[in-house]
Amino acid sequence: METQGALFFYDKKALVKEKFPQKPVKVLFITSIRDIVLEEYNGQFINLKNENNHYVKGVIEKTLEETKQGGVLEDLIEVVGVIVDDTDSDLNGKFPLLPGKNKDWIYPKNLLSVDCVWNIQSLFRKLPKNDIDGREKSKYDFELQVFEKAQEVEADIIILDGYMARLEHLQTMMNGKVINIHPAPAIIGMPYCFRGKDEVMDAIRFAQANGGIGKTGATLHFVNSELDDGKPIAYICDTFVSGNDTEVELLCRNYVQAKLPIFIAGLRHFVLKIFPYL
Repeated sequence: METQGALFFYDKKALVKEKFPQKPVKVLFITSIRDIVLEEYNGQFINLKNENNHYVKGVIEKTLEETKQGGVLEDLIEVVGVIVDDTDSDLNGKFPLLPGKNKDWIYPKNLLSVDCVWNIQSLFRKLPKNDIDGREKSKYDFELQVFEKAQEVEADIIILDGYMARLEHLQTMMNGKVINIHPAPAIIGMPYCFRGKDEVMDAIRFAQANGGIGKTGATLHFVNSELDDGKPIAYICDTFVSGNDTEVELLCRNYVQAKLPIFIAGLRHFVLKIFPYL
């Protein structure tokens, strides 16, 4: 599978020839509803300037679709579950924490069993920032609970989508097998690098300060203890940015042109050319 304009990275030990796994690699997602639904509108129809009823398909939904018969991840990936880290107060009644048996959620019903979605709350976020010891213990407890769930479902890798906190312990517990999709270029030294939590507006502000034109994209990378800093797996920077863009317009355009394509192509690349050598 090729994605025009993409750059793929691989371990030096990897063979040029793709190495298909004997069985699908088991994936456990971690996500935050407050981010991918309330701010990025996953699973919802929204009106854009040039398009009414635009459906925002998210990474998890796209992955589940591509693991079905005929998809590019068929026989390569098995999604064994989704962890959401929100609390009720995060969502303020605007969206359910967990899917119902008869309702669509962050993806349409029947793509993944409701019994494979769990709420493990990141309660450390609720503690005062000056409670350093309390936050550290609570954060460790959260990451340990995630790891225990990963062991329970026999996950080979954990993927973050919209989880916006550092992970000091989980990548060690998982022997480095934690990856993240960041909806912007995140590689220092490459053009238009926008790390952190405000990557969409950063791209627009950059364009506004540079003649009204810029670019953005997406990066699939390993997770380390710093946000958006781990070793890259796949990268693209081909989404046009105008200084006149609104945040939601650019967000949706970049989903279609960069985030979803590079995630799927990058995940396939990871399974075939990186995972066998970890």
